[in-house]
Amino acid sequence: MTIAFVDGLVIVGDGRVLEPATVLVEGDKIVKVSTGNGSIPGSARKIPLAGRTLLPGFIDCHVHLCVTGVPIRYPSASLNPPR
Repeated sequence: MTIAFVDGLVIVGDGRVLEPATVLVEGDKIVKVSTGNGSIPGSARKIPLAGRTLLPGFIDCHVHLCVTGVPIRYPSASLNPPR
């Protein structure tokens, strides 16, 4: 499946800002980032981004890894504390 995010403000990894811009995704890969709406396949699902910002390729690298690989369970931590 091809998805085209169109007409948004796009901040590229090198700091450039493109607007209006298109980000073309095929499957799970970003295949093109460009200004305007050129080269969008007719079969692509178009998602409008007017008034929105997209940072293609940006990932959340805030993770907590355990040394042993086993999650730490804190008995005092509870989402439903006793009343």
